Amino acid sequence: MEFSLVGILIFLVSFVPQILLTIFPPKIKMIKKKNKQIEIIDFICRCGLWFFSIFNLFSYGYRFINNVTQIIWVIGFFLISFLIFFLYLRYFMKGRCENDLFDRIIIPYPIGFLECLLFLFSGAILLNYYVMFFSIVYFFTHMYLGIKR
Repeated sequence: MEFSLVGILIFLVSFVPQILLTIFPPKIKMIKKKNKQIEIIDFICRCGLWFFSIFNLFSYGYRFINNVTQIIWVIGFFLISFLIFFLYLRYFMKGRCENDLFDRIIIPYPIGFLECLLFLFSGAILLNYYVMFFSIVYFFTHMYLGIKR
């Protein structure tokens, strides 16, 4: 079992905004519709994504096949990460209203969509089968919870 630098980068992109939301909670909160079963599945998938992103188990993990996949991943990673941080910046600039996290910009719940896309893109390009599995389930649960808010 070894650490993956790529996984640590992806972990930071998805975890740092969560820490900031904990430190600076929304001033105006939305009423949430509770769905405990989906929230538990979502939490398990998020933990699985973080774990299998950081650790390479049984020689499965992020690996660059060649320079082309490395270049594609770097470009895609920075583009998606920039969009995620831009949307969080918009949330902080507008006054920390929780509704700003779920505003529709072409797609419903763009932050959640981009986070799921980052995991799925990285898992598919860099052949991490565990992350690919968890990211598909995480996508559906995360989108369901985001749309229901």
